[in-house]
Amino acid sequence: MGKTHTKEMQKDPQERADPRQFLQWHPAFCAGMQIELEEGIYYVTGDYLPIQILLLNRLPEEENFWLRNLTDHLEGEKCAERLVREYRRHKDNTLYQAMMDIIIRANREQFEEAKNMCDALRELFAEELEEKYQAGESEGRREGLMKGRQEGRQEGRSELSRLILKLSELGRTDDIIKAAENPEYQEQLMKELGI
Repeated sequence: MGKTHTKEMQKDPQERADPRQFLQWHPAFCAGMQIELEEGIYYVTGDYLPIQILLLNRLPEEENFWLRNLTDHLEGEKCAERLVREYRRHKDNTLYQAMMDIIIRANREQFEEAKNMCDALRELFAEELEEKYQAGESEGRREGLMKGRQEGRQEGRSELSRLILKLSELGRTDDIIKAAENPEYQEQLMKELGI
């Protein structure tokens, strides 16, 4: 691999002058290769797998707003603010949610530095976070209730078993039958026997 090609590969893809120069570094790769350019997109076809190379900074801005911002170095606070505004219009769409999540994660410092942006993000996501909190709280209550009931039943069966064994040891079989028919009498016997 030539020195110029190595330097070209180390550059930020958006700073490379012409991807055709970069792609022609290996003769086996460029055999039969054709490269067509369309505003920021290079279509590379040939003997191998056809590919597209996107130069984000050369794509038409309005048509490719989200794609242009799929980077780890946003073009300033105004760009981040516009992303938030645009996202508000599409926040129920899972594709936009995924894109915004990726962009925020890749540019966390930039979003955190702008206090107004953080406030806007909190406001933007407040409704979603509240819904998720409410859903989690409801699920927690449901699980807690189920577990509590299960433990209560288990404890009740354990106490009843101890009562039956104690009454059996004392030869009080009539009380076993009466306790099975009458929960109040069962409670009275448990108090009496210290269960």
